Amino acid sequence: MFIVKYYLLGALVALLAAIYIPQIVVSLLLLWVSLSLALVSAAYLFDFPSIFRKSQDGKIVWWIRWAFIPFLLGAKAYNARERRRDTVPPIQQVSENLYLSRRLFPSDLAFLDSHDISCIVDVTAEFAGLESAMTDKQFNYLSIPVLDHKAPTLERLRHAMNWIDTQIACGRSVVVHCALGRGRSVFVVAAYLLSKDPSLSVESVMQKINSVRSTARLNNLQIKTLRAISEKGVLTLDEPTWMVVNPVAGGGKWLQYE
Repeated sequence: MFIVKYYLLGALVALLAAIYIPQIVVSLLLLWVSLSLALVSAAYLFDFPSIFRKSQDGKIVWWIRWAFIPFLLGAKAYNARERRRDTVPPIQQVSENLYLSRRLFPSDLAFLDSHDISCIVDVTAEFAGLESAMTDKQFNYLSIPVLDHKAPTLERLRHAMNWIDTQIACGRSVVVHCALGRGRSVFVVAAYLLSKDPSLSVESVMQKINSVRSTARLNNLQIKTLRAISEKGVLTLDEPTWMVVNPVAGGGKWLQYE
Protein backbone atom coordinates (compact mmCIF):
# COMPACT_ATOMS: atom_id res chain seq x y z
CA MET A 1 0.00 0.00 0.00
CA PHE A 2 1.41 3.38 -1.03
CA ILE A 3 0.99 5.06 2.38
CA VAL A 4 3.21 2.43 4.05
CA LYS A 5 6.12 3.39 1.79
CA TYR A 6 6.04 6.95 3.10
CA TYR A 7 5.91 5.84 6.73
CA LEU A 8 8.77 3.37 6.21
CA LEU A 9 10.82 5.99 4.37
CA GLY A 10 10.19 8.51 7.14
CA ALA A 11 11.18 5.96 9.80
CA LEU A 12 14.41 5.13 7.93
CA VAL A 13 15.38 8.77 7.33
CA ALA A 14 14.72 9.65 10.99
CA LEU A 15 16.78 6.64 12.14
CA LEU A 16 19.74 7.50 9.92
CA ALA A 17 19.61 11.13 11.02
CA ALA A 18 19.52 10.03 14.67
CA ILE A 19 22.64 7.91 14.12
CA TYR A 20 24.68 10.63 12.44
CA ILE A 21 23.59 13.71 14.40
CA PRO A 22 25.89 14.17 17.41
CA GLN A 23 23.50 16.13 19.64
CA ILE A 24 22.00 13.60 22.05
CA VAL A 25 18.68 15.42 22.55
CA VAL A 26 18.08 15.81 18.83
CA SER A 27 19.14 12.22 18.26
CA LEU A 28 16.66 10.94 20.86
CA LEU A 29 13.84 12.97 19.33
CA LEU A 30 14.62 11.53 15.91
CA LEU A 31 14.67 8.01 17.35
CA TRP A 32 11.22 8.73 18.80
CA VAL A 33 10.00 9.80 15.37
CA SER A 34 11.54 6.72 13.78
CA LEU A 35 9.97 4.35 16.30
CA SER A 36 6.56 6.00 15.96
CA LEU A 37 6.56 5.74 12.17
CA ALA A 38 7.94 2.19 12.26
CA LEU A 39 5.10 1.09 14.55
CA VAL A 40 2.52 2.70 12.27
CA SER A 41 4.13 0.97 9.28
CA ALA A 42 3.87 -2.38 11.06
CA ALA A 43 0.21 -1.70 11.85
CA TYR A 44 -0.49 -1.13 8.15
CA LEU A 45 1.56 -4.10 6.95
CA PHE A 46 -0.24 -6.48 9.32
CA ASP A 47 -3.59 -4.63 9.25
CA PHE A 48 -3.51 -4.16 13.02
CA PRO A 49 -5.61 -1.10 14.01
CA SER A 50 -5.60 -2.32 17.62
CA ILE A 51 -2.04 -1.00 17.92
CA PHE A 52 -3.59 2.29 19.08
CA ARG A 53 -5.39 0.44 21.91
CA LYS A 54 -8.58 2.45 21.43
CA SER A 55 -11.21 1.46 23.99
CA GLN A 56 -14.90 0.85 23.38
CA ASP A 57 -15.73 4.33 24.68
CA GLY A 58 -13.22 5.99 22.36
CA LYS A 59 -10.36 6.53 24.81
CA ILE A 60 -6.70 6.04 23.93
CA VAL A 61 -4.39 5.47 26.89
CA TRP A 62 -1.81 8.17 27.61
CA TRP A 63 1.29 6.09 26.94
CA ILE A 64 0.03 5.13 23.48
CA ARG A 65 -0.70 8.79 22.72
CA TRP A 66 2.83 9.68 23.79
CA ALA A 67 4.39 6.88 21.75
CA PHE A 68 2.58 8.05 18.62
CA ILE A 69 2.89 11.83 19.10
CA PRO A 70 5.23 12.25 16.07
CA PHE A 71 2.78 10.38 13.84
CA LEU A 72 -0.30 12.03 15.34
CA LEU A 73 1.12 15.53 14.96
CA GLY A 74 1.62 14.89 11.26
CA ALA A 75 -1.82 13.31 10.87
CA LYS A 76 -3.53 16.16 12.71
CA ALA A 77 -1.69 18.80 10.67
CA TYR A 78 -2.66 17.08 7.41
CA ASN A 79 -6.29 16.68 8.47
CA ALA A 80 -6.49 20.30 9.65
CA ARG A 81 -5.24 21.47 6.25
CA GLU A 82 -7.71 19.24 4.43
CA ARG A 83 -10.61 20.45 6.60
CA ARG A 84 -9.76 24.06 5.71
CA ARG A 85 -9.81 23.13 2.02
CA ASP A 86 -13.00 21.10 2.27
CA THR A 87 -15.80 22.15 -0.06
CA VAL A 88 -18.58 20.32 1.78
CA PRO A 89 -20.19 20.84 5.20
CA PRO A 90 -18.63 18.82 8.03
CA ILE A 91 -21.79 16.75 8.61
CA GLN A 92 -24.27 15.78 5.89
CA GLN A 93 -27.42 13.69 5.80
CA VAL A 94 -27.18 10.73 3.41
CA SER A 95 -30.55 9.10 4.07
CA GLU A 96 -33.29 9.21 6.67
CA ASN A 97 -31.70 9.32 10.14
CA LEU A 98 -28.23 8.60 8.71
CA TYR A 99 -25.40 11.13 8.46
CA LEU A 100 -21.78 11.19 7.23
CA SER A 101 -19.13 13.32 8.87
CA ARG A 102 -15.47 14.04 9.26
CA ARG A 103 -13.99 13.71 12.77
CA LEU A 104 -16.28 15.21 15.37
CA PHE A 105 -15.25 18.05 17.69
CA PRO A 106 -16.95 19.80 20.63
CA SER A 107 -17.83 22.60 18.18
CA ASP A 108 -20.12 20.12 16.40
CA LEU A 109 -22.28 19.52 19.48
CA ALA A 110 -24.73 22.29 18.55
CA PHE A 111 -25.33 20.72 15.12
CA LEU A 112 -25.77 17.26 16.61
CA ASP A 113 -28.24 18.61 19.14
CA SER A 114 -30.22 20.66 16.62
CA HIS A 115 -30.57 17.63 14.33
CA ASP A 116 -31.34 15.26 17.20
CA ILE A 117 -28.34 13.05 16.42
CA SER A 118 -27.75 10.87 19.45
CA CYS A 119 -25.71 7.97 18.01
CA ILE A 120 -22.10 8.01 16.81
CA VAL A 121 -20.17 5.39 14.87
CA ASP A 122 -16.46 6.24 15.07
CA VAL A 123 -14.43 4.48 12.36
CA THR A 124 -11.04 5.99 13.26
CA ALA A 125 -8.34 3.99 15.00
CA GLU A 126 -5.83 6.77 15.55
CA PHE A 127 -7.96 9.48 17.22
CA ALA A 128 -9.82 9.49 20.52
CA GLY A 129 -13.57 9.78 20.12
CA LEU A 130 -15.66 12.85 20.91
CA GLU A 131 -17.49 10.86 23.59
CA SER A 132 -14.24 10.17 25.47
CA ALA A 133 -13.66 13.90 26.04
CA MET A 134 -17.11 14.52 27.52
CA THR A 135 -18.12 14.15 31.15
CA ASP A 136 -21.82 14.09 30.24
CA LYS A 137 -22.24 10.90 28.19
CA GLN A 138 -25.11 11.99 25.98
CA PHE A 139 -24.47 9.73 22.98
CA ASN A 140 -24.83 6.09 22.09
CA TYR A 141 -21.31 5.43 20.86
CA LEU A 142 -19.75 2.62 18.81
CA SER A 143 -16.04 2.42 18.04
CA ILE A 144 -15.02 0.39 14.97
CA PRO A 145 -11.25 1.05 14.71
CA VAL A 146 -10.02 1.03 11.11
CA LEU A 147 -6.68 2.30 9.82
CA ASP A 148 -6.83 5.19 7.36
CA HIS A 149 -7.09 4.03 3.73
CA LYS A 150 -8.14 0.55 4.94
CA ALA A 151 -11.46 -1.31 5.17
CA PRO A 152 -12.96 -2.90 8.29
CA THR A 153 -13.07 -6.65 8.75
CA LEU A 154 -16.35 -8.28 7.77
CA GLU A 155 -17.09 -9.08 11.41
CA ARG A 156 -16.64 -5.48 12.51
CA LEU A 157 -18.49 -4.18 9.48
CA ARG A 158 -21.53 -6.36 10.13
CA HIS A 159 -21.48 -5.35 13.79
CA ALA A 160 -21.54 -1.69 12.75
CA MET A 161 -24.31 -2.28 10.19
CA ASN A 162 -26.53 -4.06 12.71
CA TRP A 163 -25.84 -1.42 15.36
CA ILE A 164 -26.80 1.37 12.95
CA ASP A 165 -29.94 -0.48 11.90
CA THR A 166 -30.99 -1.05 15.51
CA GLN A 167 -30.57 2.63 16.39
CA ILE A 168 -32.49 3.81 13.32
CA ALA A 169 -35.25 1.25 13.97
CA CYS A 170 -35.61 2.81 17.42
CA GLY A 171 -36.14 6.23 15.81
CA ARG A 172 -32.67 7.58 16.57
CA SER A 173 -30.36 9.40 14.17
CA VAL A 174 -26.84 8.09 13.56
CA VAL A 175 -23.70 9.85 12.34
CA VAL A 176 -20.83 7.78 10.96
CA HIS A 177 -17.46 9.50 10.88
CA CYS A 178 -13.79 8.91 10.14
CA ALA A 179 -11.03 11.52 9.98
CA LEU A 180 -12.23 13.46 6.92
CA GLY A 181 -15.53 11.78 6.05
CA ARG A 182 -14.23 10.58 2.70
CA GLY A 183 -13.17 6.93 2.97
CA ARG A 184 -13.66 4.71 6.00
CA SER A 185 -16.98 6.21 7.07
CA VAL A 186 -18.19 6.19 3.46
CA PHE A 187 -17.35 2.48 3.26
CA VAL A 188 -19.50 1.69 6.32
CA VAL A 189 -22.42 3.83 5.15
CA ALA A 190 -22.27 2.33 1.64
CA ALA A 191 -22.26 -1.19 3.10
CA TYR A 192 -25.26 -0.35 5.27
CA LEU A 193 -27.23 1.07 2.33
CA LEU A 194 -26.42 -2.06 0.31
CA SER A 195 -27.65 -4.25 3.17
CA LYS A 196 -30.97 -2.37 3.22
CA ASP A 197 -31.49 -2.75 -0.53
CA PRO A 198 -29.63 -5.75 -2.05
CA SER A 199 -30.88 -4.78 -5.52
CA LEU A 200 -28.53 -1.78 -5.49
CA SER A 201 -25.05 -2.00 -6.96
CA VAL A 202 -21.90 -0.61 -5.38
CA GLU A 203 -21.75 1.99 -8.15
CA SER A 204 -25.33 3.18 -7.59
CA VAL A 205 -24.80 3.46 -3.85
CA MET A 206 -21.62 5.45 -4.35
CA GLN A 207 -23.44 7.75 -6.78
CA LYS A 208 -26.13 8.30 -4.15
CA ILE A 209 -23.53 9.18 -1.52
CA ASN A 210 -21.57 11.39 -3.94
CA SER A 211 -24.72 13.29 -4.85
CA VAL A 212 -24.79 14.45 -1.22
CA ARG A 213 -21.10 14.45 -0.29
CA SER A 214 -19.02 15.18 -3.36
CA THR A 215 -15.72 14.54 -1.55
CA ALA A 216 -16.66 10.96 -0.67
CA ARG A 217 -14.38 8.53 -2.45
CA LEU A 218 -13.14 5.02 -1.81
CA ASN A 219 -9.62 4.01 -2.80
CA ASN A 220 -8.94 0.92 -4.92
CA LEU A 221 -8.60 -1.38 -1.91
CA GLN A 222 -11.83 -0.18 -0.35
CA ILE A 223 -13.89 -0.34 -3.55
CA LYS A 224 -12.57 -3.83 -4.38
CA THR A 225 -13.37 -5.02 -0.86
CA LEU A 226 -16.86 -3.55 -0.97
CA ARG A 227 -17.57 -5.12 -4.36
CA ALA A 228 -16.25 -8.50 -3.23
CA ILE A 229 -18.38 -8.74 -0.09
CA SER A 230 -21.41 -7.36 -1.92
CA GLU A 231 -21.09 -9.98 -4.67
CA LYS A 232 -20.75 -12.73 -2.05
CA GLY A 233 -24.08 -11.67 -0.56
CA VAL A 234 -22.73 -11.32 2.97
CA LEU A 235 -23.90 -7.73 3.49
CA THR A 236 -26.96 -8.86 5.41
CA LEU A 237 -28.53 -7.65 8.61
CA ASP A 238 -29.42 -9.93 11.49
CA GLU A 239 -33.10 -10.67 11.85
CA PRO A 240 -34.68 -9.05 14.92
CA THR A 241 -36.19 -11.49 17.41
CA TRP A 242 -39.26 -11.05 19.58
CA MET A 243 -39.06 -11.98 23.24
CA VAL A 244 -42.18 -12.35 25.38
CA VAL A 245 -41.52 -11.55 29.02
CA ASN A 246 -43.98 -12.04 31.87
CA PRO A 247 -42.68 -10.11 34.90
CA VAL A 248 -44.46 -9.99 38.26
CA ALA A 249 -45.90 -6.56 37.51
CA GLY A 250 -47.61 -7.80 34.36
CA GLY A 251 -47.00 -8.99 30.82
CA GLY A 252 -44.95 -7.19 28.26
CA LYS A 253 -43.34 -7.57 24.88
CA TRP A 254 -40.12 -6.02 23.77
CA LEU A 255 -38.42 -5.92 20.42
CA GLN A 256 -34.90 -7.15 21.05
CA TYR A 257 -32.08 -6.74 18.56
CA GLU A 258 -29.08 -9.00 18.73
